Amino acid sequence: NLVYAGVLKMAVADLELFQRLTNTQRANTSGLESVLQAMLSETRVDSLKLVKTPDGEELLEIAHMAGGSFSKTAKVARTDTGQVTFRKEVVSQGAEKLADEIEWLTTLPEDIKVHFPQVSDYFVNTKPTFVEMTCYDLPSLRTLILDGTLSPAQATSWICRVLSFLFDEVYPQDRRDAPPEYIREVHLGRIYSRLVEMRHKHSLFRELIDPVELTINNVKHQNILSLIERINANSELLQYLSPTWVCRTHGDL
Repeated sequence: NLVYAGVLKMAVADLELFQRLTNTQRANTSGLESVLQAMLSETRVDSLKLVKTPDGEELLEIAHMAGGSFSKTAKVARTDTGQVTFRKEVVSQGAEKLADEIEWLTTLPEDIKVHFPQVSDYFVNTKPTFVEMTCYDLPSLRTLILDGTLSPAQATSWICRVLSFLFDEVYPQDRRDAPPEYIREVHLGRIYSRLVEMRHKHSLFRELIDPVELTINNVKHQNILSLIERINANSELLQYLSPTWVCRTHGDL
């Protein structure tokens, strides 16, 4: 049996939906669980979750955010101080990638680090691996562009400012010769490993990945695995694509 405790905050429309669903025969036989499940098909229900960190500290998850690479991201508040931070964590799969992000952020030179969110706490090689950073109650540049807050000219200006900072200040840091087989190991290898991973997720992915060709809108296209194999076999092309040097950068940061 499930026990529900706490407070549920609803808008007027959600309250009317809740009242309507609680008067159904299904609610009478299955209880509150069925009502909440039915509500999820018509509206969004946010919850607060109390979690404990590896060192026993209690955190209250107050908002979930989009995550990637097997990570869970949330805005959290400490129950003792009320301090709000941004927390990103993974339990097992994806831990190495998150640890790489943490190392990238924490080893930035001080004059560059001030332009990135401050890392307030982190654990690596634990379950979960996590990082907590300063939480800024501001919309992201992506949100401002997609919701139309920024005009095309304003969006272009901000993107140019960000890219200029990266190319002028961040990318020249730690510049070094590119390692041998850079394209094969870093780029082609990453694509191949992710395709292999996807094949094991579901048969639908195998049906898309395994064929040599795919037909899209009645047009045949060479599929990605065969394209990767062609690129990998073309040493002249790989030499042309290979950079002469690499630098401090991170695709997600």
